[in-house]
Amino acid sequence: MQSIVLSKKGMDSRAGKMYSPVDSETGEYVFLPIPDSRRRWDNKISPEVEYAQLPTRFLKFKNLKEILSIRNKLPVGPAHLDPDLVNIRPEIKTWRPAFGQEGSAQGYLRNLGIGEDVKGVIFLFYSRFKPWGRKKTNFLEGYYIFGWLEVDYTLIPDHQPHPLNYHPHFQPHHREDKNNIIYVASNKLTGTNIPGAGLFNRLSKNVRLSYYNTGNLRIMLLPSSALNGFSFLQNYQQLNEKYCW
Repeated sequence: MQSIVLSKKGMDSRAGKMYSPVDSETGEYVFLPIPDSRRRWDNKISPEVEYAQLPTRFLKFKNLKEILSIRNKLPVGPAHLDPDLVNIRPEIKTWRPAFGQEGSAQGYLRNLGIGEDVKGVIFLFYSRFKPWGRKKTNFLEGYYIFGWLEVDYTLIPDHQPHPLNYHPHFQPHHREDKNNIIYVASNKLTGTNIPGAGLFNRLSKNVRLSYYNTGNLRIMLLPSSALNGFSFLQNYQQLNEKYCW
C-alpha cells in the first residue's frame, strides 16, 4: 500500500506572523514560505531566495514582497523555499522539485518507515489560508492541501558537489542537523501523466482539511483509519467516516 504523508508548511502565527492569503471569490491563492534567518553558505549558487524573487499573479501583485509589505509582515531575511515545487530560478539548470526534512520531524517519520528508501511515497503539503480582504464569501479560512510530491529518490546532503546543492538543506547549518534528508520528486505520479510534484492552481472544498468553518480549524476531515498515523492528530476529534472524501 502506498504511503501518504501530510506535511504542514508555510507561514503561520509563529513563523512569519501571517497566514497565506486566498482570493475569497476565485480560490486563487499564494503560498507564503517561512523566513530563513540563518544565512551561512559555502557554495557558488546561493539558496537564498528573497521574497521579491517569488513571483505571483495574485490580485495583480507582482511578487510576495509586495503582499507581505502591504501587511507590514515582510521578514528581515530571505525565504526558506521548501518544499520547492515550481521552478522559479531558471538559471539553475539542475533544478528538480524537492522537499527537505530534518531534526525531530524527520526522526518521527523515520520511526514510521519514511526514510532513505521510500520511492513512491507521496507527500501532501497543507497550510492555513485566510481570505484576503473583508468580502463575505463561502470560501472560509482553514487548512487546505496546496501541493504534492511523489518521491523518486532521497539524498543525504554532505560536503560533496551535487546537482541539487542549491537546495536550502545543503546549507551548513542544515547539514549539521540530525536526520537531514532531501526527498526528490519523480517525473510523473505513478501510473499517470500528472507531474510528480506541483501546486494546485486554486483551492476548493475538495482540498479542505478543516472540518469546522469556525472555532478549532485544526480538527481535520480525515478517514478514521488515518488518525493513528499522525502524531499531531492523536488528540483530535475522530470524525464519522461518512463525512470524509
